[in-house]
Amino acid sequence: MDDAEAYEFYADPANRVMTGPGRKRSGQRLTIMSSVRFAPEVIEQVKRLTAAEGVTVGAWIRAAVAREAERKRRAWLDEHRDELEVVPGSGRMAEPRCIPSSLSLRPRTFSCPHLSVGNVTAATCGICGPLAAVA
Repeated sequence: MDDAEAYEFYADPANRVMTGPGRKRSGQRLTIMSSVRFAPEVIEQVKRLTAAEGVTVGAWIRAAVAREAERKRRAWLDEHRDELEVVPGSGRMAEPRCIPSSLSLRPRTFSCPHLSVGNVTAATCGICGPLAAVA
């Protein structure tokens, strides 16, 4: 079916009726929206790329940002490898040996995907930056 045939088919309201039960999306739900402006020529280039790959512009941009964030995270880990400890027997990286923070009379816990810190007033992750208290 080409575009003209599809247009004619869906021009009839009877062909636009939902069939079957509704279903919820599976997988991770997107929860945060960020407004970003692009130059028109950049968006045109992205549209050409997405058409060739069969994905939406938004999905392509999210994937590109995720790839770049992961690349930067890995570069940071490589750069700070000597500051990190390996969990014995696992081959995985553990928490940094030292975290810029200040001791507190009112201890709080800070957490991010890379580390968890307790009993301090402030903490900073080398990847995430300043952390917000969770407790």
